[in-house]
Amino acid sequence: LMEAEGIVSAFVSLEHETAAVAFDGTKTSISNIKGIIEDAGFDVPDPAPSPALPDNLQGSTILIEGMTCMSCVRSIEGKIKDMPGVEDIKVSLEQKQAAVRWRPAAITLEAIREAIDDMGFEATLPAGQKSTMPSTPISSGRATPAKRGSTPRPPPSRGVSGRAS
Repeated sequence: LMEAEGIVSAFVSLEHETAAVAFDGTKTSISNIKGIIEDAGFDVPDPAPSPALPDNLQGSTILIEGMTCMSCVRSIEGKIKDMPGVEDIKVSLEQKQAAVRWRPAAITLEAIREAIDDMGFEATLPAGQKSTMPSTPISSGRATPAKRGSTPRPPPSRGVSGRAS
């Protein structure tokens, strides 16, 4: 999924069987992303329309190295959620990344990245993404394996996951 043109970031939660994808709407669309996931062997319901992020809210992904357990996840989420201007953060141990939404008038993405780094983790922005880059809204929907006789297991690097029914 991350190799597809227009994908800015993808955050997959194995626990919740969901995927959140930030993308450049001038280069791809929700239907194209849905097709990529379905081609990997997963059924994807039609996503509910996501309201655009308010003008004063941005979303992005921060890559995080050095997490070893759910305690690391809870620690990062707890500290960052308490920072003024941070609307939400979801950290994935499996994907080694965090999806964050913040108010740029109150805090910068670089300050959030630096706070994670200061906790002893190696936090970086995805290649080609600047800390001031405006993000497209994050859309999410459930992705589950297709019921076609066998349950495919895409490689983790594809950014797609699901659980057999």
